[in-house]
Amino acid sequence: MNYYYSIDGTEVAGPYSLDDIRNDFFSGSLPPTTQVCAEGTETWQTLTSLVKPPPKQAAQPSAIPQQAHRAQTTIPTKSTAPSPTDLPAIPVSSLGAYVASTLQPNESPLHKTTIHWIIFLRAGIAALVFSIILVPISAAFASTAEMSPIPVGLAVFVLLIALLVIPPLITYLTSELVISDRRVLIKVGFISRRSIEMFISKIESVDVNQGIFGRLFDYGTVTLRGTGGSAEPFRLIAHPIQFRNCIQRIQSHNEGR
Repeated sequence: MNYYYSIDGTEVAGPYSLDDIRNDFFSGSLPPTTQVCAEGTETWQTLTSLVKPPPKQAAQPSAIPQQAHRAQTTIPTKSTAPSPTDLPAIPVSSLGAYVASTLQPNESPLHKTTIHWIIFLRAGIAALVFSIILVPISAAFASTAEMSPIPVGLAVFVLLIALLVIPPLITYLTSELVISDRRVLIKVGFISRRSIEMFISKIESVDVNQGIFGRLFDYGTVTLRGTGGSAEPFRLIAHPIQFRNCIQRIQSHNEGR
């Protein structure tokens, strides 16, 4: 059977065999919108309804080289060495001025602690003892000097509190104890300041000494021993076991590299 076709709807070409029309369509000479009509009929239809495109074959995967295949099937082994990422980094904004100014580029602070609040307990007990002794004496002196004993005793008590509590308060607020991924940075005190910066790779041991009350209230003395046998003790450190464990974890990670 032969067919006529019209590209623009005005000019009609033909008749042509179905094979000729199909070849022109697949070669791109005839657009898909071409209208066709069988010879001897008046019914027009689109070319795509008459000529079906050949089915597409699924693309066959190319051969994978043996070396690439082995690379894809290789299961990576997980490192057993501890990673410092297990310890989340501390924001630099939460650190004291001394440590923040001492940190080197690309150095991450991982742990920090403080002086234990037990220093206030000792100062409070000392203030109470001195008050029991000195306040009555000051009141007796005020009565002989024709002064009101209550204001004098109160003034002596406030003075004792200031002399005994303010120094440990300054120490508590200004001390900085930080462990980074490279160093241990410790600064204790303000006016009479003691500081140490020791690389973790140079630390041979970390000793923790806790008495009965230290174990109850979680404080103690931390002693850092560096290469060469030098020892640096720091007393009344809060959470000393955590402080030591952090140093040892970083040392284990560095040795596993």
